[in-house]
Amino acid sequence: MGDNGTNGSAPGGESMIGKLVFWAIAIIAGLIILRLVFAAVGIAVFLAFRLLPVLVVAYLLYQAWKWIASKPAGD
Repeated sequence: MGDNGTNGSAPGGESMIGKLVFWAIAIIAGLIILRLVFAAVGIAVFLAFRLLPVLVVAYLLYQAWKWIASKPAGD
């Protein structure tokens, strides 16, 4: 057969099925990575807007309690 690309091969000498499998795997991996990134962003938003304010308020209450407890009782 001649090397004119009619034997089922892509112009680079690679098979067309090999390229399709490669790109299918690459697209699936990209979608999985995108989903993981969105999950990480969701967790970061949850921590920033739900958990962090609770921790800050708890810390401030603890500091206030420590400050009040350290004052002498007679003042």
